[in-house]
Amino acid sequence: MKCIGSGGFSKVYLCETLGQYFAMKVMNKDQVMRNQKQSIVLNEKAILMKMNSHPFATKLHYTIETEHTVVFVVEFCAGGELFNLLKQHRRMKEHQARFYFLEILSALHELHSNGIIYRDLKPENIVIDHQGHVRLADFGLSKFSTDDQHNESFCGSAEYMAPEMLLRYCELLCRKGHRKELDVYCLGALLYELVVGIPPYYSKDID
Repeated sequence: MKCIGSGGFSKVYLCETLGQYFAMKVMNKDQVMRNQKQSIVLNEKAILMKMNSHPFATKLHYTIETEHTVVFVVEFCAGGELFNLLKQHRRMKEHQARFYFLEILSALHELHSNGIIYRDLKPENIVIDHQGHVRLADFGLSKFSTDDQHNESFCGSAEYMAPEMLLRYCELLCRKGHRKELDVYCLGALLYELVVGIPPYYSKDID
């Protein structure tokens, strides 16, 4: 029906069939291969399948592969992003923030129970269904990781980055990498933004 989002090598379309709406993430195979993102696409599919039964994670309905594209057909959440809701209201009352916080916490707990670090928790990656409940979306940066594994890759969004991620980037102290505790920091930063209106260390200067 229309394009509702885009990323580095994908576009997301709102589509309808037999009276039911879906969000269709279409990834260009050539761009995926050129940027060596095959493992990221396969990883995202595996995590979506692992989380498919959880009430606060995006539901994967179909995967489709054609000669030129790979497609994830997922649940369409008519409420849009939590980011837009926050932008509209500026900040939330404590009981409203608690409601969203607990649903997001439940989804993160399920991820961690399955050995997955989310790594990019922010209002733009949380969508709201037609009943007002949240769905954790976009598992492109998520990773399967054991409790004793220290991950070295640098990723995430500047406003919500945990200290261990920044220390890894700046090469300060000893380079120990990050584990699932990184998500706990991001959840705290998100809660702060819900009740205050801006992230805890917000600056227009990303550096």
